[in-house]
Amino acid sequence: MTRLWPITFACLCGMLLFATGDNRFARGEAAANKTYSPEELKNLDVGPTCITADCHTPMKQLRFRHGPTAEGKCEPCHQSVGGKHVFTSVAKGNALCLECHDPLPAHKVAHKPVRENCLECHNIHGENNRFFVRGGEGAAVCNRCHDDVGKGLKFLHGPFAQGLCLACHEPHESDNPKLLNTSKEGLCATCHEDLAEEDKKALFHHEPFQKDCSGCHSGHGSGRRYFLLAAEDELCNKCHKEVIEAARNAKFPHEPVKKGQDCSKCHSSHFSDSAKLLKQASMPLCLDCHNRTYDKPDGKHLSNIQTQLANSKYLHGPIRDGSCTPCHNAHGSDNFGMLTRYFPPRFYAPFSESNYDLCFFCHDKKPVLAPQSENTKFRNGLQNLHYLHVNREKGRTCRACHAEHASNNPVHMRNSVPYGRWTMEIDYEKTATGGTCLTGCHSRYGYDRIQPVQNITTGTITNVVAQK
Repeated sequence: MTRLWPITFACLCGMLLFATGDNRFARGEAAANKTYSPEELKNLDVGPTCITADCHTPMKQLRFRHGPTAEGKCEPCHQSVGGKHVFTSVAKGNALCLECHDPLPAHKVAHKPVRENCLECHNIHGENNRFFVRGGEGAAVCNRCHDDVGKGLKFLHGPFAQGLCLACHEPHESDNPKLLNTSKEGLCATCHEDLAEEDKKALFHHEPFQKDCSGCHSGHGSGRRYFLLAAEDELCNKCHKEVIEAARNAKFPHEPVKKGQDCSKCHSSHFSDSAKLLKQASMPLCLDCHNRTYDKPDGKHLSNIQTQLANSKYLHGPIRDGSCTPCHNAHGSDNFGMLTRYFPPRFYAPFSESNYDLCFFCHDKKPVLAPQSENTKFRNGLQNLHYLHVNREKGRTCRACHAEHASNNPVHMRNSVPYGRWTMEIDYEKTATGGTCLTGCHSRYGYDRIQPVQNITTGTITNVVAQK
């Protein structure tokens, strides 16, 4: 009898509690196995804590729990009505959070939930994610409200690909547009330090790169390499429309432009030590392509300029200075050879100053204008031989005698000149006060500035040059 007393007493107490309506005991095993209707819930009494082995157990299993939840205290946020399982909130919206938490510092741009309802992003009880963030980690949280801007994109920005929205954006408030955590000017440099350092050292800078990378690149991703917002020529056209259109519409476009190749073939998109943001100095850049012979559609050839320069003793002034652009427009031109100014495209051309606009831009035109002159070294006595050549019935252009890029002869005299299918040889010899010349145009003639030469025309190639 003595051994049965504790068991009998426990049973009597249980029956007494159930009979008197205090059903906290009844919310034991029975509560865990039963689904209560709303009306039944209203009649349940609130116990010392809501988080037990039988009630609201998932909250106990959360990896990160809100402080009151962790301590099993629901009253700071919930208020029971009459001690029953009926509750009212202490406050609504963000006012509830501000009962305990200090308000965030106000900034120019606020995330909408911050001003209206923290619980759109945070679970008040806790979560398996830090900061009680709803919906998972990284972009999964943001995509609950925001469209997945990376969906279907071929190339994704590293942080975005990993769902790290907070690498660039503030979750609450910011003084920068789109809740960026740094100004547009400095945001990309917080990761791309190498580019920022190189930009500081460079002599020339692309303005958009220093102000706002998002003018050309997407911060999230793109269907194009380097997360470009559009095709490269379209991007360049936004700011450089006149240059792009002129290149496309040129009568003689540069081959890369004609083929629709990207501007970055020649230009750096960010910074450079060369003017016009060229990837390198003008001539080395040009010679990266003009280091071979090209066959043209008309059956002619574009010479290997690199070899021509390397094997020549005398270089034309602009080339000697390391630049091709004083004579050639790098994008294209309405003048043959992409020349910056007009020059006759054929071997013969009538003389006019405008016909030689290219040459006269640098060279003095006086030695060509008068039949008698002391302003030129190419004269026989006072007879101006430049004037004689260009003012003939079929005037010879400068390129008939002079190599425009380089030569092994003084004053850039040619060894030969293209004349249709024929490569016409030029045999020129310079003397202290003049020289001699033998070409397919005439037999050997001479000239002398001090003692004029009497050239005898015999109709043969080999002539004797007689002096007065």
